[in-house]
Amino acid sequence: MAEAMFSQIVTEKSVSDLVASLLDKSLLQRTAKASGEAYFSMLVTIQHFALTQLRSAGKESELRDLHLAYFLDLAEKGDQEIHGHKQLEWLGRFSDLSDNFRSALEWAIARQQTTSALNLVRKLQWSWFMRGDFILAKHWIQKVLDL
Repeated sequence: MAEAMFSQIVTEKSVSDLVASLLDKSLLQRTAKASGEAYFSMLVTIQHFALTQLRSAGKESELRDLHLAYFLDLAEKGDQEIHGHKQLEWLGRFSDLSDNFRSALEWAIARQQTTSALNLVRKLQWSWFMRGDFILAKHWIQKVLDL
């Protein structure tokens, strides 16, 4: 995921080397999910600091747009797969990435990117339904309708 999102921007080092460096400094934490896929997280205080630095550098919009595009593409792929024999795998993946989908939706709505927000909600709705997250689905659908 990091490679796909940041390889366009980061040119002086490989994204893998940068991630490894952040792991070595305990700024990122690696977690293996049930699917066996590795996910990275960071403490909220570090997230806030990083966001402040991005804003100061004038890079927040660019990176959040890349994040939104990546998760739109992933939701598109997942929406196709979730109706087939990989349904449980993709339900788990959507669940594991719920914070990223939330962040992408919040960004699309804040920037009034109605088409992106609508497409993301449309692609996530089946996973919400299958997991019984009706309140979450209603919340996001209403937010998009309010645009």
